[in-house]
Amino acid sequence: MNPELPPEPGRPDEPPERLAPAETPERLAPAEVPERLVPEDPPEDSAQAVTDAR
Repeated sequence: MNPELPPEPGRPDEPPERLAPAETPERLAPAEVPERLVPEDPPEDSAQAVTDAR
């Protein structure tokens, strides 16, 4: 892997904790988040679903 290139968001070896805040699932648009991280519940439930996914 070329150290000059930033890691791609969503790579298996790149955990969410290492991504920039703007790239975390909570901040991404649903289309940019893997389906497993996009709960179909109302917003009040989505925070719990994201917590459970970690």
